[in-house]
Amino acid sequence: YDDLLTLYYGNRLIGNNFELFEGQRYNDLSERRMREKQSFSFIGGGDVREPSIIIKNFDGSFVNKFKYTKSYLEKKYMPNTFLPYAKDSLTSLVSEYYDEESEIIYRRIYSVFKDSDIIAVNCEIENFSNHAIHVLSASSVTLDLEGTDYDLTTFSGAWGRERWRTTNKIKNGIFINDSKTGSSSPYRNPFIMLKRNGIGNSFYAFNLIYSGSHKESVEQFSYNNTRVNVGINDFCFDYILSCGETFILPQALMIYSESENDITKQMHYFVNNNIIPCAKRGCPRPIVYNSWESVYFNFTEDKLIGLAEKAKALGIELFVLDDGWFRDDDKSNLGDWNVCKSKFKNGLADFAKRIHGLGLKFGLWFEPESISEKSELYNSHPDYAMVVPRKTPIRIRNQLLLDLTNDSVTEYLYGIISDIVEKVKLDYIKWDFNRYMTDRYSPVCCNNGEYEYRYYCGLYKLLKKITDRFPNLIIESCASGGSRFDLGMLSFSSYIWCSDNTDARERIFIQEGTLCGYPQSVLSAHVSASPNHQTGNKTSIENRFNIAAVGCLGYELDFDKCSETELDGIKRQIAFYKRYIELLQFGEFLKIGSAYEDDLFGYMTVSDNKRTAICVVIKLCDCGELGINDFPFRFAGLSPNIEYNVCIRNQVNKEKISGFRAYGQDLCSYGVKIGKLLKETDRENNSNSIRSVIFVFESIECLPSDEKKR
Repeated sequence: YDDLLTLYYGNRLIGNNFELFEGQRYNDLSERRMREKQSFSFIGGGDVREPSIIIKNFDGSFVNKFKYTKSYLEKKYMPNTFLPYAKDSLTSLVSEYYDEESEIIYRRIYSVFKDSDIIAVNCEIENFSNHAIHVLSASSVTLDLEGTDYDLTTFSGAWGRERWRTTNKIKNGIFINDSKTGSSSPYRNPFIMLKRNGIGNSFYAFNLIYSGSHKESVEQFSYNNTRVNVGINDFCFDYILSCGETFILPQALMIYSESENDITKQMHYFVNNNIIPCAKRGCPRPIVYNSWESVYFNFTEDKLIGLAEKAKALGIELFVLDDGWFRDDDKSNLGDWNVCKSKFKNGLADFAKRIHGLGLKFGLWFEPESISEKSELYNSHPDYAMVVPRKTPIRIRNQLLLDLTNDSVTEYLYGIISDIVEKVKLDYIKWDFNRYMTDRYSPVCCNNGEYEYRYYCGLYKLLKKITDRFPNLIIESCASGGSRFDLGMLSFSSYIWCSDNTDARERIFIQEGTLCGYPQSVLSAHVSASPNHQTGNKTSIENRFNIAAVGCLGYELDFDKCSETELDGIKRQIAFYKRYIELLQFGEFLKIGSAYEDDLFGYMTVSDNKRTAICVVIKLCDCGELGINDFPFRFAGLSPNIEYNVCIRNQVNKEKISGFRAYGQDLCSYGVKIGKLLKETDRENNSNSIRSVIFVFESIECLPSDEKKR
């Protein structure tokens, strides 16, 4: 039999009577390949649906005649590539197809992992012929599903509203979720979910370990089947594969479950244990102070030291100096990374020593992949910029991108960044990427159809060299906010800046969408100023914290402008977050309701043993709530037979509220009357219409003996 079919994808099976899953067999090859569930599809095989690959052969044809040849198990599959891939696989199933006429081998590798039902999939194309071939399109995953009644959930948006959740019913035709920006983009994230409607609940989710342009297509076909393809975008793509060479695709993830909450749980576990750098696994992210929204470019060294002293007194652990340490505006000096002497007369190392002397870690903002035309680097190496000769480039934010397909560029960046890390004794880098690709070209990349793929190989090679040399260095990825929030960047960084929009109400939607596929431990969330700098909305300091506490906590507001009440509140917020930091960043995450559908909802994090939990309950308010009765809020994820001590975090904008005791069964069945708990003393000063409260659940058995008797 020339094909390898996907007979079944779902819950684990006990038996091995696979004949149960075989349907009608078709003698006609074309009929067979369109009706049966293929695991690999190509032009020339009779299947007219979206193929797994498109190859232009040396004779100019697009026709291939691949036949399935063999499958075998391989321990610890490690692709020979600079692309990141999921770590610590247990074993991999390698399936091979061979086109005897074109002398091409296609391999698909399915890898499985300990304590996870996620399957990682990637592909290799090896050319054994004496001629070069052109790979014009290639998907890492092709999965044929039964039926056509599916809802597709994507996470789309733009700058300032990244990864908003959107659900559409798939109808006859093809739905494409993609990016052509040269990054995973704020417009369409590579994480997608499918829900099959009808009998039972079946959920399928997919993601790509890649940071460049991606493409996910869902095709509903006439023969009662639906095909999913996931991989790099074939937009302007043309990879020339010479004799003896192998082209390796980015790895993709596929997940099946019977509930959306379980999809989220699986993705969170997998990212924390198989994607994040090994040295950072399970390590709580420090509480950050970032200078950007407090001072922007306008600061002195004394101003920063004053902010750092207050940050330390409040309990903050890491001081981050954002843009402005090497220039006074956004029009110059990207690429040079020379400290601004007018701001730091004794140099950056001396300033870092003062920060470290306060007992704080120190970090710097970089935008390594960009270059200003007003810079020493551009004057000496204009060939380092990503531009097309004799064509005027598109300038975004007064800057161009560097050509990371050029080894000289990545070696330059490695040298200058490493030198600063060592001399300044940096603990942290914020790695920004503030524009997308428009002028994809390199004089050293012979075939510019490969440009973007080779760009990301260069970026990943650079990041690996830096993280190998400095394993304790914390990297926070950023891309004009959350424009490159993907598993590729998470393979080298501890977390990602979620969005430049720090407005608490807007962040609710951004964070909820993000958390569907990415864990709290990688979601960077800051408490910023009120009125908010992006939206003008006013929100209390407590509501800003309650929303930020769903992710990795940070602050970027001017403490010199905060009232004593606000500073007291911040100090208590940080103490609370530190007490529960491991639970908040690594606990099992559960949604109770949704900001997209409900005006009352919550985000729950529960410890592995169910003995401790925290729930952020949020009410989106309007002006017409007078006279509405009090209402119960039901929790989730608690153990039914554990008696919990329940307390409400004390906020400066609420009257002190006493706690109570209750069993998990009661808290999840009936809940708690929530209305009076949401009342705030400063609501008239806020325009953002958010009310929130944090519940803490602790097993009576876990309490100190004096508290058990209460």
